[in-house]
Amino acid sequence: MTRGGMKEYLDAIRDRYIHGDRKEKSRLLDEALQVTSLHRKALIRALRTPPRLTAGGKAGRPKRYGLEAATALKTLWEASDRVCAKRLQPFLPELLGALERHGELVLEQEVRDQVCAISAATIDRLLRTYRLPELRRPFSTTRPGTLLKAAIPIRTFTEWNEHQPCFLEIDLVAHCGESTEGQYLNTLSAVDIATGWVACRGVLGKGQQRVGGAIHHIGQNLSFSQRVIDSDNGSEFINHHLYAFCHQKGITFTPPDPTGRMSMSASSRRTGR
Repeated sequence: MTRGGMKEYLDAIRDRYIHGDRKEKSRLLDEALQVTSLHRKALIRALRTPPRLTAGGKAGRPKRYGLEAATALKTLWEASDRVCAKRLQPFLPELLGALERHGELVLEQEVRDQVCAISAATIDRLLRTYRLPELRRPFSTTRPGTLLKAAIPIRTFTEWNEHQPCFLEIDLVAHCGESTEGQYLNTLSAVDIATGWVACRGVLGKGQQRVGGAIHHIGQNLSFSQRVIDSDNGSEFINHHLYAFCHQKGITFTPPDPTGRMSMSASSRRTGR
């Protein structure tokens, strides 16, 4: 017997059991024991307990966050580039205020208070349906360049000294939306470790000559000499064109380790630890 059928059967005989005499109760218990296979004591407890009266819907605590709060939370999550809940939750009031100032969100005070007080666990629960794998698959535009990994030395002309200017971290940021098909604009970003100076140049595509030309253009506008370049392992950086340029200019070119992972020293420079 299914749980639903068992409940219907006990509901049907409960009234007769409660109002019956001792003999009638014993007969009903014997019958229920054969039908449900439950323990006699369990049957007595079930028949003595009246059915729980509900107004409909699921049992448990009522929902605290309605559709308006969930929709506002999704907008905030999208504005933060779908950051994880634990990183998003501390900045919800600040991010919400910024969107309100620019007219992107208009919330009632009650809904606003709910969104600002929401916990990280509840954020994960409310955003679960939007995080289905088929909605968005993360991707990377970096394709490892392996031909020169063994040829490019990790240290050529100098050692890392991040306390002096001229040690540049470079990377490409792709502006391709949800697809990497076709041509799209990239931003070459260069950051000086010591001073925090940042330079950006637009690059159409990821061609070696275009990326190398953008690096050369950044170097021409530096107020100090370019001495070290640290990149990822993408083929737009690990190539003969950039290798020859760095060798000609006396610039140390420091690609990642052979496994493609960033070294511990590079990691500490980028995170400040």
